[in-house]
Amino acid sequence: MSDPVGIDAQALKDAKSALRLLSVAGLAALMWLPFRYAPPPVDRTVGTSAATTRLVRIDPRTASAATWTLVPGIGPAIGRRLELHRRAGGFDGGGPWDLEAVPGVGPVTARRAAALLVHPSTPRGEATP
Repeated sequence: MSDPVGIDAQALKDAKSALRLLSVAGLAALMWLPFRYAPPPVDRTVGTSAATTRLVRIDPRTASAATWTLVPGIGPAIGRRLELHRRAGGFDGGGPWDLEAVPGVGPVTARRAAALLVHPSTPRGEATP
């Protein structure tokens, strides 16, 4: 028997059953995939690897915003702030670099960057080891 709209009742019942089966199969797949294809573990250590330290050395007295983005944890916005700090004379002193004086740079980011920075006593132009 068909209804006035023209849809067969048995076909509608079969379609609902197929949809339920697909829903159950989809949920089972979603539950299985995270265990099968787990993302790699995240390294939560603070600091930089020795390979990164050998590849790049940053002199805050000459670094551009793009150069600052090579430091883990420093993006384009903070890189621009660090460059503006440099242009305002912030890294001209002879003491240790005070990155935390720049808004947005916290102690963790400053520690990560410390391994990549040229020591203040190094003459300009000798940034690479």
